[in-house]
Amino acid sequence: MNDQFDLEVDGDPASVAAWVQAYEEYLDYSGDPIATLSAASAADDDFALGPAFCAAYRMLAGLSPALAEVAADLERCVQRARSPRERVFAGAVSAIASGEFASAAAVLGAWTEQEPGDLPAWKLAHDLYLHNGDGLGRLRSAEAAATIFAPDGRDHGVAAGHLAFALEEVGRYGDAERWGELAMTINPGDAWGRHALAHVYESQARHDAMVGLLVDGLAHWQDRTLFTNHLWWHLAVRLLNEGDVDGAQEVLDTRLASATPFGLCDTTSLVWRLELVGVDVAEHWQAMARRWADARHLFDSGFVNVHAAYALAAAEATAAESTATEATGDSDHDGCGDVDQDDGRGDEIGRIGTWFRAATNSAPTGPFPRWSAAPDAWSNPLPADADGRADDLGGARDMSGAPDGRPSAGLGATSTGLAELPENAATFERVVRPLGDAFRMLRGGRSGGCAMAIRSVLPDLHHLGGSVIQRQVIVETMHAIEQRGFRG
Repeated sequence: MNDQFDLEVDGDPASVAAWVQAYEEYLDYSGDPIATLSAASAADDDFALGPAFCAAYRMLAGLSPALAEVAADLERCVQRARSPRERVFAGAVSAIASGEFASAAAVLGAWTEQEPGDLPAWKLAHDLYLHNGDGLGRLRSAEAAATIFAPDGRDHGVAAGHLAFALEEVGRYGDAERWGELAMTINPGDAWGRHALAHVYESQARHDAMVGLLVDGLAHWQDRTLFTNHLWWHLAVRLLNEGDVDGAQEVLDTRLASATPFGLCDTTSLVWRLELVGVDVAEHWQAMARRWADARHLFDSGFVNVHAAYALAAAEATAAESTATEATGDSDHDGCGDVDQDDGRGDEIGRIGTWFRAATNSAPTGPFPRWSAAPDAWSNPLPADADGRADDLGGARDMSGAPDGRPSAGLGATSTGLAELPENAATFERVVRPLGDAFRMLRGGRSGGCAMAIRSVLPDLHHLGGSVIQRQVIVETMHAIEQRGFRG
């Protein structure tokens, strides 16, 4: 039987129907496509695309390939793959599990040259580019997709929204806005197209346009449950950058509820940004540490790990400060927030940090098979001097790498041993670990060392994945230290 893209899907009719429904849910960012596919994925030994989708998007949401349900779907999609299309998806999903996002995207890209109408393959490649920061790869793929589908059709609108985002990420804001508006014209409920325009407006500090897009346009996206958390985050960032601290805090307190690893990144990022403008967020950090500790089966992508590292470093430091203050009888804590107030909370945060480091040291599988052989995961020494620093970014754009936006050298190209590591493991060694060291330096009273460490990784920062706007909080931390004396 064929799916809605007129491509063959192996499996019984109920499985094919589940695939069609799940992918419609995914394109709409609503419902629960993994739940829609789960029964058929488990029961139908001929159905390979369902478990491939479930495994891929669970991992891209931040869940570990070692989790039983992810591992089961990995095994199913590989064992059941018979057709060329199924083998492509199985190969891509296996590469994701190994931490090789670029290889997975390349497999999918080669397939879409043969089958240009395979929107699920093209979209999974686009999602992978978001996770490894390959802006030019994403742009090339999105430009090709925008020529494939019938003008004014739903799939052309999807391609237009993704091209808008790809253009925004390389600084082509006018072109990005035109394609984003086309996506909205074809389908005002296109959450990704709306998201792409949010990036354009944030990059240009166009406050009224953002309010019109997300506040006045709320009815078009509030039911897109797979994406609402992130769009609320965008609104909060715009409010904060416009000086509306109370508005940003209201979003934090009432709207950011996702417990997935990437949802926790949204919340962590907003608390982090509030701290940079002087808001007391100590109790938020302790709450965030507990939430990260609940997400125990993380898929260790660089983007996820950097946010978890900052939250845990902040939580450990604020818990220690709170314990010391209470010991001297100087606490003026008012009990606000939803954090449990108990005399052992400093010990609890310490245990969370210890768990986080130990868990990543002993993880049996995943793209970062080890963080460190040392008890403290953030044990690497920082550079002794600032020679070879990247140019200052001016607080506006992360344009690290060569002038065309690509890295000046592949990860590991200039570091002994890193070239042999999987892509994500090299990202960890080159970017994540130094940033983790930097964050703990900041909390330990060595802010100058933190700023220098951040500056040292700027040429490779895009390899963390995420967007320019998401990564910008790291650059803003460096500037806050250097320009305003921020001490955490």
